[in-house]
Amino acid sequence: MNIFAEFIHSIYDFKSYKGFQENSWLKTLLYGVLLGTIVIFITLFLPLLMLLIPSGGMEGLAREYIPEFVLEDDEFWIEEPVEYTQYNPGQGNILVKADSDRPITEEITRVDLLAYDQALVIDAHHVLLKLQGQVRTFTHSEVGLGDWTKERLIKEAMPYIQVLFWGVDLILWWVLLLAFFGGALIIAWVGKLMASMQNKEISFGSLYKMAIYTRTAPLLLKMVYMWIPVSIPFFVLINMGISCFYMWKAIEVAAEDRKPIEIIL
Repeated sequence: MNIFAEFIHSIYDFKSYKGFQENSWLKTLLYGVLLGTIVIFITLFLPLLMLLIPSGGMEGLAREYIPEFVLEDDEFWIEEPVEYTQYNPGQGNILVKADSDRPITEEITRVDLLAYDQALVIDAHHVLLKLQGQVRTFTHSEVGLGDWTKERLIKEAMPYIQVLFWGVDLILWWVLLLAFFGGALIIAWVGKLMASMQNKEISFGSLYKMAIYTRTAPLLLKMVYMWIPVSIPFFVLINMGISCFYMWKAIEVAAEDRKPIEIIL
């Protein structure tokens, strides 16, 4: 069975999991990389491309959405207030706010920031930054960015921003791909417990192979979930629970008389 046929069979045909455990490690890992890459592209890169392409790339997007501003002599001015919020179960909640007419870094409280994983708030004299749960406030002189305008930002900083942007995306792709295989590892350990409950002797290597395939249907569901304006409580637990159900059914049809082969991952 080729990899593309395995995509279909892993969703509806539990008996196919008996054959998946016989696949070579190269084929199984290639399946995982392909599945993970498709999910990452649909949930992360495709939304970015849909935003960038109509605007003419990052420079066009910057000209369209960044308002006129001046940062000079450690004082910030912006043509009109800006507030951007993102509520995303996959990427975290984000707040970006800028207003040079009000001391918004003093007005916003830690309680206001509880809903956000990352926040950037800028007023005429201060910058408030929330990263990894830590909230800090700086003066513009402490940040030390120097003098900037919108036009200078686009002309001088955009090439570096583009490299940084796509570099971060590449790193994020690797991190998410490793997270995919890490999630399969958790399912494999759950499968080990399930196998013992069913008195099945299946090697951990075989369980890990099947675990990679059990992630297919939940990740396809995740792709749909990322594109609909609906919030499902405990979606991550539900997602992993579906894989556990697939693993349970896969173990039920696994060969009992198959001699376990211990494979060190």
